[in-house]
Amino acid sequence: MSRYSNRESDMSEALSNVLNGYNTGQHRYMDEFIKNWKSASDLLILGIYPNAKEITESYAAFNCVRNKLKYDLSDPN
Repeated sequence: MSRYSNRESDMSEALSNVLNGYNTGQHRYMDEFIKNWKSASDLLILGIYPNAKEITESYAAFNCVRNKLKYDLSDPN
């Protein structure tokens, strides 16, 4: 199996896991993850987010920092 087809297989499995979560109602932050982050596919392939639950939990915490704590994420310090 070539390296490229292995990556396709990994991506297919990762997307399948994410779409399953999306179909079960875990989509509030899924849209943001998929639409706004160019690295989403790489993060899925690396197993950083093995399923939709992990994505939604991480993005809920991220959203809290952005909106509730009003932390300026553009400040590199």
